[in-house]
Amino acid sequence: MDAGASSALQDSAFAEEGGAILDVWPRIPLTKRTQAHAAAAAALDAAVESSYDVTVMLYGANDLPKTDGSRGISDPYVILQVGDAEQQSEYVKNDLDPNFG
Repeated sequence: MDAGASSALQDSAFAEEGGAILDVWPRIPLTKRTQAHAAAAAALDAAVESSYDVTVMLYGANDLPKTDGSRGISDPYVILQVGDAEQQSEYVKNDLDPNFG
């Protein structure tokens, strides 16, 4: 038997099992179905919920606006916010083209 025929048999068997589940599912009490749905949803949520480490390289900026009044300079800084977490860079004094690195 070639791989295509084997795959077709597996697909057929899976379809039959799926059909059997669909036939039985309505006869299962609602509380059991609700518990099954909740368990499946929790499993999916756990699989999707992941955390990652992110590295951000802050180099600099160019041609920033003059924001310190009549002096014509700025003391720029950067605020990086991801979700509820927030971090602020150091100020770079008197510079419209700051290098934060």
